[in-house]
Amino acid sequence: MISRLQQKFVFLFILILFPFFLVILLEEVNTIFNVTAQTEIVSCYSEQKPISRINLFDANLYKYKLVESQGWELKDTLFEKSFKGSIELSAGVNIKMERVSNGPLLLEFEKPSGGLVAKIRSFERQADKPKEVQDLLFVEIVNIDSLINNNTSIVIPISGSIKLGSSLDIESDNEHTLLLRDGHIAMTGVPKISNSHFASGHEELYLGDRLVLEDKNSIGLATVNHEPSIHVSYRAYGKEARIIKPGPKDFASGYKISASIFSRFKYDKYYQTGSIIIALVLSILTILDVYMSHFFDRTKKPNNEISSS
Repeated sequence: MISRLQQKFVFLFILILFPFFLVILLEEVNTIFNVTAQTEIVSCYSEQKPISRINLFDANLYKYKLVESQGWELKDTLFEKSFKGSIELSAGVNIKMERVSNGPLLLEFEKPSGGLVAKIRSFERQADKPKEVQDLLFVEIVNIDSLINNNTSIVIPISGSIKLGSSLDIESDNEHTLLLRDGHIAMTGVPKISNSHFASGHEELYLGDRLVLEDKNSIGLATVNHEPSIHVSYRAYGKEARIIKPGPKDFASGYKISASIFSRFKYDKYYQTGSIIIALVLSILTILDVYMSHFFDRTKKPNNEISSS
């Protein structure tokens, strides 16, 4: 039988722990995804105008004109050769970057709805009025080794909704599949109420994977060096991400990753502090329960039993 004192201790224990565990179990936890990867293709879309301009060196620029009912019609095949300058993108532009092995870097900037894609400014002709490009802009950088040997970096800012890799379904004629080669994702949990941060494990990306994040405000960069393909590093925020493996796919393909409640138990400093407090309370309650039980047992004994003992 449980004594009344023990019942009070149990009630007090539940009263203290219930709100704490209720917050832990029901509190919404988002995840910061820190992604680094090596990929042959990366694409992104930003509804807002990017803050950073894209600096280019020794690049060939092509522009296309969108003609309804005819698709993309080539206009002015090459309008800037060995271009040195900057590209200022408009809002609502799709960016796609491709590089196979150690080949040239190909950049495609497309305005899906049509209209102004970017303004082009030359470093050598700064007094000139910026050129405006409509609908689609294509950039080719061929002499990558020469640029790197001359200490010229190739860095492309990326932001918005970012996707790595491509879907490995059925290839069309005259097309080749561009792959994500490998990558690493470090996850950090961010509880909505406590606003603390805790480590939440890692995920590896392998050949042929595709990474899709729901964050529309991701930010990072892509760079090209002596190593093959494109290296990207960016930060995304959201409830979850999806890794899609090669093979047949449907609407539920891939698996989701996010910060887990188990990692919170292990790394969240607020939870650790609360756990220590609870452990101390439990220890004190246990000691008091043992002491009070022993005290009441002695008071209930007859005087002769107490004296004889």
